[in-house]
Amino acid sequence: MIGRTIENKYRLDAELGKGGMGTVYRAARLLIGDTVAVKILHPELVKDEQSAERFRREAQAAARLKHPNVVTVYDFGITDDGLVYLVMELIEGESLRGIIKQNGALPLATAAEITRQICAALDEAHEAHIVHRDMKPDNVIVRQTPQGLRVKVLDFGIAKLRDAAPAANNLTQTGTVLGTPFYMSPEQCMGEEIDHRADIYSVGVILYEMLVGAVPFNSPTPTAVAVQHATQQPTPPRAINMGIPAAVEAVVLHALQKRRESRPQTAGALARELTDEINDATLVRHAPAMPSTQQAAPPPPPNVNSGTMPTVVMSNSAWQSGAMPQVGASP
Repeated sequence: MIGRTIENKYRLDAELGKGGMGTVYRAARLLIGDTVAVKILHPELVKDEQSAERFRREAQAAARLKHPNVVTVYDFGITDDGLVYLVMELIEGESLRGIIKQNGALPLATAAEITRQICAALDEAHEAHIVHRDMKPDNVIVRQTPQGLRVKVLDFGIAKLRDAAPAANNLTQTGTVLGTPFYMSPEQCMGEEIDHRADIYSVGVILYEMLVGAVPFNSPTPTAVAVQHATQQPTPPRAINMGIPAAVEAVVLHALQKRRESRPQTAGALARELTDEINDATLVRHAPAMPSTQQAAPPPPPNVNSGTMPTVVMSNSAWQSGAMPQVGASP
């Protein structure tokens, strides 16, 4: 595919990566002269006219999303020889998956800011009646800028296409067909009809992983993970990382409720709940000491690993292992 031109508009210059939905290429937009990302979907996902029409509708819905935390969709189409493609802005940064893999548990303020921006993207999508269905760290791109962290959410509008794709066993391969079991809501694991609250559960899993460095449910087989989501309670985050304030742990467990009616009902509500609890914890930690006849030692400086959140947008020094690595484009 390298060197091929799609419909005389996009020249595929380099492969950026492969995933459950397709292959992503860096491409030149010939009519304008800039660089974009082109995703070529796997043929089995769109192999008949009904699937092609469903893709068209979903991609059209995703293209209507205009939000700073959502990757912009520029174009989509089907070539004469059956290639289905999606053209998106090319994002410089690193996937949240890579950041967690390199750093383990993230500072509380960093995790909270990433969650806030993810929720902002989801709120915009949910108001447009678009459910992502496959929220996971791989679909979140984080970039460090002079103004702070900037988060982009990928793959709106095409995850539903995967849900409808036929398969002998839709949990046989992680990352394909029906989402990623590690991040799926209980209702999604049980094959029920899902709504926007499934995304909220998935964000709860992502927040859990950012705070402790591991997902709440893990097993050698995807089916076993799905059963755990549906039937087992997660290990409380503070049992793994005592630096997490109890009130923040309560927010995480609220998002991970088995019944969708028991979770925050909007992504914005989850973000506000998390922000409020962090602000309360910060006020308690920085409350003035009681008067004393003896001179007290000066308070220690804020420590991002202790749960203190003196500021929302973190600088480079907030990362546990130094500045966030500068990397090339991520698919």
